[in-house]
Amino acid sequence: MLIVMGKDATQQDIDRVLETIKRHGWEPKPIPGGERTAIGVLRNQGSVEQSIFLDLPGVKDAIPVSKPYKLVSREMHPENTVVEVLGGRVSVGDGRVTVIAGPCAVESEKQTLQVARLARQAGASLFRAG
Repeated sequence: MLIVMGKDATQQDIDRVLETIKRHGWEPKPIPGGERTAIGVLRNQGSVEQSIFLDLPGVKDAIPVSKPYKLVSREMHPENTVVEVLGGRVSVGDGRVTVIAGPCAVESEKQTLQVARLARQAGASLFRAG
């Protein structure tokens, strides 16, 4: 379940939702956003009744999330995960294509360096080797 708080929700409203989740034996996962806060309900066995939350002050919506891997779902984590590599010179996950290239097997230093140069010339940002 994902609880979406209204834009005008107070900290007291958010705390009330967190306590309600805990009281049912579940784990709350607050997700602060730019305009509003969402709260994930974790560790529930089976479905969660929406009405538990919809009547609470400050709650805008209660969205069932029945998918596995809730913590990495777009409902729980709507923004992209961007991983910076090489001291921030290369980013993965920022919407641009990042090419990683290299040989399946390293046979020699000479071969590996040659493949690295060719991969770089072809536009690869990162090098890998098996």
